[in-house]
Amino acid sequence: MVKPKYFLYFTFASTMILTGCKKESEQPFVNDKNYTVSIESIDYAKGTLELIASAKNGPDQPITLKVGNQFIEEDGIDAPKAIIRYEAIGINSDNSNNAADYLYLNQQKLGKIPSNGEKGVTIEENQLINGQNSMMVTIGRYWSTTEYNESLNHGNKWQSCDDFQLRDFHIVLPNQKKLYPTTIRRYYPIQVGIPANLNNTQIVDSPYDPNELFWIGDGWGSYDTYYGHEDPRFNIPFKVEFFFDYQKETYYQFKVDTTLLEDGYYDFQLFEGDRQVYFKKVGIDNTKPTIESSLKPLSIINTDIEKLSTTVRDSLSGVSKQYVQIDGISQTSNGPFPRNLSQGKHTLVIYAKDRAGNEIYQFSEFYASEVGQFKNYKTSADFSQFTSDEPFSLIQYQANPVSISFNQGVKDKTKEALTLPTTTTLKEGIPYHSIHFSAKEGDHLFVRYVGGTAPYERFAIQAKNQTTQQWDTLTFGYGTETKMFELEATPYINQGEVELFIVPDYVSNGSDTMLWVTDTQHYTKFDDLNEMLYKMMEYCAEQYTTGNAGYMIHTGDLVDDNAAGDNPSQAQIDLVTKQWKIADRAHQIVEEVGLPNGVVTGNHDTGSSLQTLDYRFFSAYFGQDRFNNQPWYGGSLNNNASHYDLITIADKDFMIVYLGYGVEGDPDTIAWANEVIGHYPHRNVILATHDYLMYNGGNGITSTTSRYEEIFNQIVIPNENVLMVLCGHDNGAFRREVSIPQSDRKVWEILSDYQFVDSNPDKHVIGSVSGCSGDGYLRLMQFDDSGMSNITYTPYFDQYNPFGDDKDQFHIDLNYVENQRMITSEAIEVYTLTSPITYQDQQEYALTYHQKSVVVVYDENQNVNYHIVG
Repeated sequence: MVKPKYFLYFTFASTMILTGCKKESEQPFVNDKNYTVSIESIDYAKGTLELIASAKNGPDQPITLKVGNQFIEEDGIDAPKAIIRYEAIGINSDNSNNAADYLYLNQQKLGKIPSNGEKGVTIEENQLINGQNSMMVTIGRYWSTTEYNESLNHGNKWQSCDDFQLRDFHIVLPNQKKLYPTTIRRYYPIQVGIPANLNNTQIVDSPYDPNELFWIGDGWGSYDTYYGHEDPRFNIPFKVEFFFDYQKETYYQFKVDTTLLEDGYYDFQLFEGDRQVYFKKVGIDNTKPTIESSLKPLSIINTDIEKLSTTVRDSLSGVSKQYVQIDGISQTSNGPFPRNLSQGKHTLVIYAKDRAGNEIYQFSEFYASEVGQFKNYKTSADFSQFTSDEPFSLIQYQANPVSISFNQGVKDKTKEALTLPTTTTLKEGIPYHSIHFSAKEGDHLFVRYVGGTAPYERFAIQAKNQTTQQWDTLTFGYGTETKMFELEATPYINQGEVELFIVPDYVSNGSDTMLWVTDTQHYTKFDDLNEMLYKMMEYCAEQYTTGNAGYMIHTGDLVDDNAAGDNPSQAQIDLVTKQWKIADRAHQIVEEVGLPNGVVTGNHDTGSSLQTLDYRFFSAYFGQDRFNNQPWYGGSLNNNASHYDLITIADKDFMIVYLGYGVEGDPDTIAWANEVIGHYPHRNVILATHDYLMYNGGNGITSTTSRYEEIFNQIVIPNENVLMVLCGHDNGAFRREVSIPQSDRKVWEILSDYQFVDSNPDKHVIGSVSGCSGDGYLRLMQFDDSGMSNITYTPYFDQYNPFGDDKDQFHIDLNYVENQRMITSEAIEVYTLTSPITYQDQQEYALTYHQKSVVVVYDENQNVNYHIVG
């Protein structure tokens, strides 16, 4: 501490008078300019904070850190990390195009330059030299590791390389300071059609402007119709080089486990020996924001009248970002739901992030119904008074209790007496609870049921329609809840009785087989192949109607062309639209017979670039509105970009989770997938995604352009009921069994793709690639107690296993999780309703009761509620 100084001061008037003395205020602490500390730009921290300090002139004294009252010794740092960052548009190095775009540091290749410039490339600081450093970005060909060849003629007509844009290229040093280039060097071609190394390169140096967005590539010409370019352009550099002036400093690292500290504000002080050289107050916040919502998960509501109320709070650092979305569309935090939501499942997503970086997602599935529960009224305790601010109506019935008998058993197998309350759980077969009672033609009934099934599973109350001989679902719910409904008895009377069954609503036709279709894009591109796609779907439909298959999976690339990117031409839009209509018509074939099925996007459906993904066409033709009223459809994220289905095959309960192309590794997708899988620990999970494995000549490997690491590490590993991952994308057939680290658990990863199997290869050519068909091959996966047996078949040619029996026909062992099928019933009441008294369009009613009654309260939109009185 600096010792205080004192001085005398005088006031001069006609005489000099000593008036007092004053203490000089203590000088504020000033950080030593020799030091830079990585927390300078942050106000809050969480988790393990890696604090790095640097000194221009290395001190002789040890460097220590004090956080609050605790001293922290330096954590030896051998290789501090720097990050190369930039803004990029259109880099195709790490998507399905797999372009050979590379990054060099001081003439040493670092690897491919990622499309995500915010994530960037991490290097060790000692790779930078003291003084001038060179960093070069080069272009390369698609689907290869071949870089731009300066000895070949320049231009896409001779070698097709990637074209993309860059801006704000810089290095984030270990101390979090940004280092920008002083100079950018561009290598331009002088003339098209001549190799760059034959005096055909113009080198231009200029001061670097981080705000300039510039192209790098080999340009495009009018002949490049395959790439959809209309305006020839070649005056862009085929490589660029950045020059940095870097002065090395001495680095010190401290690791602070902030989870050991209570949330609050702490003084961070850096000392050189006993001398303080740096100070900053930082908030420690390891608590996520909290989210409150008026929407109860799995509610069945009329969204035309319901209103949404949400609240996000963070007690310390404050909320820095938040959003509310329904089906991927922004929604106001408080107010009405979007108008005209389709009847069926929808997903509300609420996201919040605080200034310390703590994040939270809340996913709430709900069922939009044309009729919801009427709530906008009040009653007295004895239900004699009903009031509302708006006119409403009600009907008062006399309620005559009906004598009922209870049964339980295994559906279609056993039947025995039941006493309530009770819970029935089975591992095989479908449990049921049932009631039967006498009824006569014209009876108007009222049923109240309290119970349900396992959390997040759907249950149904069903009765057999004696006219159609079909099982009608009278009402349904999720988990356990109270259901009340009116019922006209006539269609369900059999020999003077009505029988109602309460069952967990599993979707099954009794089959043991799933169908797997993938990469059908060429069937939509070539007119002569359309019929092949229709034939495939007709075969799938027939397999379902004959009971030989119960579900169909499609792992992406429904079409070949897309309209991703800026300002696609009308011709391109028309081409894409035509292909989607063909895919749409094909899938209608299986939908018309009721075959449960799910689809997911591939790179051809959305475009390959992760920066310009276009889900518009997929959402229009295969968005959630196509599926969300189906009983097997579990729910989706962002309008079916990812979704899950619930299906029972071979008496085993499955959950098929689809992860959309380009978003499969995004934080919201990962969080959503883990949450929904966590709801169903008793179901066997199959992940279906597009790009995951590569055929590699039959010696399959992890796809270098996939989000494999995110999917495997963040979804497969933590969820023990994940059995398999299915993918397409890369022509070939391959499977491998992968061990989960620190576990005896194993997961199967399976690639299936036949897009270049072609009995007439010269007829189906795209660009210079021939053999673009698929020959109608699909897979049949048959499940039994031991595992899954696969065969590959084309109904169009009536042939099997194009890649050989060892790859296309096999059996794998599976370690299933056990079914946990449950029905629980607490109470069931049935009444015959007679003597209705109707009251309409008033705001207040006074009722009297002489016996047990059922009061039906409803509004002008037929939203309804019930009360049993007496």
